Amino acid sequence: MIKTIITLILIFNISIANEINLSTGIQSTQIKSKNISVYGTFVNLEIDNKYQRFSNNIKLNINLDNKADQLDTDHIPVWFEAYLDSKYNLYNTKNINLDYLINVNWKMNTSSNIEQHLIVENGFGVSYNSDNIQVGLNSYAGYFYLEIDDDYPRLFGWERVDLANHTSSYSLNPYVVFKFNKNNDLEIFYQVWKDFQNKDLLKSFIMKYTYKYNNLISLSLKYKKNKYNLEQFSSNNLQPIMDFNTEEIYKLYFTYKY
Repeated sequence: MIKTIITLILIFNISIANEINLSTGIQSTQIKSKNISVYGTFVNLEIDNKYQRFSNNIKLNINLDNKADQLDTDHIPVWFEAYLDSKYNLYNTKNINLDYLINVNWKMNTSSNIEQHLIVENGFGVSYNSDNIQVGLNSYAGYFYLEIDDDYPRLFGWERVDLANHTSSYSLNPYVVFKFNKNNDLEIFYQVWKDFQNKDLLKSFIMKYTYKYNNLISLSLKYKKNKYNLEQFSSNNLQPIMDFNTEEIYKLYFTYKY
């Protein structure tokens, strides 16, 4: 069902796109506590639409990696990510913007043993933007779903029916973008998701440097760290669902703008 919805949204947005970006490069997923390194490549399709006060950004990632046999001998080395960020500007001055936001974040079959992860949320964001820097804070409330692949947790006595958690959630997302000049910028993002009992669900940190070779081609180096709170899964007096909770992802890639 999710795949069908994503496909329909992609087809519609490609048909009305103001801008399409295609990226490809290499990546590595590191689980340092287990001394696991997974290497691979990926292709990313990004679609931007803008109409008056409304803007829409969609990303679809197809990732191909080498097999992470240490975690899952049945792992298929292809995994997917999709993102939807929609924004409607409510108020603006020369430097200040107040926006209504909708965010959808989905991934499936990752090399770090995530079977499926879905976040659907909406909220508000305020930002300050100048020639040299952009600083902002987004706040959201919505739905958080996380399912762990069953092969690895079975080693600790877990049953498949216990490997998914879904809950209402809220999140805060501060960020800063340093614009060194027209060709170089550095983006730093942090986001934490919590349930309404104020327990952490996920913490995510992203740092991305981009060099714009010209108006069409750019080179980016990206680092992302995700830390999951595995206590959100009911343990039934078993060992933790996995004996690691952190993944680090490194990417180096080119982007071509259509």
